[in-house]
Amino acid sequence: MRQRFCVRLAVAASCVALFALAACTAAGVPGTGDPEGGGEGEGEGEGEGEGEGEGEGEGEGEGEGEGEGAGQGDEGISGEGEGEGAAPAEGEGEGEGEGEGEGEGEGEGEGEGGGEGEGEGEGEGEGEAPCVIITGSLTVTSGSVASLANVCGVNGTLTVSDDALTALHLPRLARIGGDLDVVGNTALASIALPQLASIAGKCTIDDNDALADLDLSLLAIVDVVDISGNANLARLEFPALSQAGAFVVDNNEGLTEVVLPQLETLSALFDVFGNPALSNLNTNALDRAADIAVSDNDSLTTLAFPALTEITATLTIAGNAALTNLRFPHLDSVGGDLVVLDNDALTTDLGPTAAIPPPAFPVLTQVEQKLKITGNQRVTNIQCPLLVGVGDLEITTNSTLTTLIFPVLTETTGTVTISSNTALTTVRFPLLDSVTNDVVVVANQVLATLGRVAATAAGTPSAFPLLSHVGRDLRIAANPALASVDYPSLDDVLGHLDVDDCDALTSVNVPQLASAGFVDVSNCNALPNLTFSALVAANALSIVNNNALTTYQMPALTGVTGSMTIVGNARLTNIRFPVLDHVNEDLVMENNDAMTTGMGRINVSFFTSAVVAFPLLSHVQHDLRIAQHQAMTQIEFPKLVNSSDWTFTVVSNSSLTNIKCPLVTLDNNLNGNFEMHNNATTFGFPFPVSNCSSDWANDEHDPC
Repeated sequence: MRQRFCVRLAVAASCVALFALAACTAAGVPGTGDPEGGGEGEGEGEGEGEGEGEGEGEGEGEGEGEGEGAGQGDEGISGEGEGEGAAPAEGEGEGEGEGEGEGEGEGEGEGEGGGEGEGEGEGEGEGEAPCVIITGSLTVTSGSVASLANVCGVNGTLTVSDDALTALHLPRLARIGGDLDVVGNTALASIALPQLASIAGKCTIDDNDALADLDLSLLAIVDVVDISGNANLARLEFPALSQAGAFVVDNNEGLTEVVLPQLETLSALFDVFGNPALSNLNTNALDRAADIAVSDNDSLTTLAFPALTEITATLTIAGNAALTNLRFPHLDSVGGDLVVLDNDALTTDLGPTAAIPPPAFPVLTQVEQKLKITGNQRVTNIQCPLLVGVGDLEITTNSTLTTLIFPVLTETTGTVTISSNTALTTVRFPLLDSVTNDVVVVANQVLATLGRVAATAAGTPSAFPLLSHVGRDLRIAANPALASVDYPSLDDVLGHLDVDDCDALTSVNVPQLASAGFVDVSNCNALPNLTFSALVAANALSIVNNNALTTYQMPALTGVTGSMTIVGNARLTNIRFPVLDHVNEDLVMENNDAMTTGMGRINVSFFTSAVVAFPLLSHVQHDLRIAQHQAMTQIEFPKLVNSSDWTFTVVSNSSLTNIKCPLVTLDNNLNGNFEMHNNATTFGFPFPVSNCSSDWANDEHDPC
């Protein structure tokens, strides 16, 4: 029979420096132990009671006692150890003996009688103080931390906030049911939580200026980790961490190394930001994450995620001044944006080359939102060999980029922007069929072609040989070396088709283009001819300031729903719109100095009769203006009729001698809608006149 009496003191919420005690009496086997452990322990005490238990133990002890007590003991804890305790006896005396008994315990007892004795026993177990569970939250200060050595769990939040605290050591703490919050402890130099395995909430260790050592070696599961603003922390290691919600490491000035060898899954953000000394980031096991952001770490030279296959949201790599190498060998898809921005030393080819090491994203197939590669001053080659789909594609301000190839990209659901890459010479999208929004190619200083190059009989492939649809604007502008633009399969552009400020451009080829929004070709001073052979309908046309342009033709165009402008093309002599029926807003022709018969008949050859530039044009809704053509001699609109809301202006055409508009009739009620002056004076008034009156306002060509 063993005697044991135990008392456990529960610690209430927000306790500071309290812990539970256990007191027992046991006959024959002094000492304590853990039922599941092994080890040695010592115990001493007095108690009253009768205990029952099972176990074997060896030990030595001395004690005095009289009489016999009665009571009920706790379940035995087997153990091996030494201790002092009380044994029931009658009479007084001394003796030695050996024996085995069942029971275990550590405690104090009282009885009747007296005596001294020694005993030996054998047992298994570990003797240590009992485990304390904090049922609520716990706040630790410098005065209380020493009393918390036996705290094994905190059901609520553990808060550490004391400027006088220099070390936090909780050797038995295994679980936190809320948050771990260690913030703003200016003298705290060491945190040791070697048994902590799980934190249900957030682990925040922020703004502890003196913190140099952090031991969370068994932490395996946590919702959020936030390690920020710890200026003296040099190494951050979570050797057991396998999964977390978010992991944030920001603005730790002395941090050189982050090691996460077992981390496989992150359901939210992975953010490593503003750690200027960080040179090693080990995430070798990470397979799947939501957001990953690695930015403004000035000493980081290599960024590798060798096991990463999927990012469900965004990947951002930005402002890492020393970063030279990127390695994502198994990354297949990004559910949001992929941004590589302002990494000035980055030399990794973002595509396949014969060089070693291999490319950054060799198996990437899908970026759901934006792929942005911008401001990386040493990247020379961008290729994503398996990328099939992307939202927006933005390749801008990469000053040494020469080659841009997406060999299997078929569709973008956003915009393609290729801009301000001053060394770019090669652009290839051989399978791209559709762009939902815009295509923008702007300010690439040495880009010579977006079309075929006559290096062989067939020419090299077009930059966009299969592109058939642009959902908004197609803009090609400010590429001073660009000589050719070739979109052989382009069928429709729903927004603007702009070709502007390309001084070397000599060829624009869009043979299949049937419909467009606003067509604008401006300030292309080497372009000799412009023909849109399949264009049937457009919202607006603007051909302005192309100094070498001599011929402008749209043989299939039937209608313009907006305005049509032909202005400032100094050498333009030949325009041809043989089936154009209507312009629903303005038709403006002005300052085309070489145009001689541009609005009248054009002599095609010696053997053919002349043709008319606009033989079928019947309707101009608003302003029809022909002005400042020094060589133009005649204007002819054989099908043009009056419009109730128009003006007809013919001014300052110094060689103009003939206007023929046989179906336009002039009514006195419309006199303010006609303006004709400063033209040659040898032609009569061009329109039939009805309801003539003496108050006609046109002095030069008064029909009355």
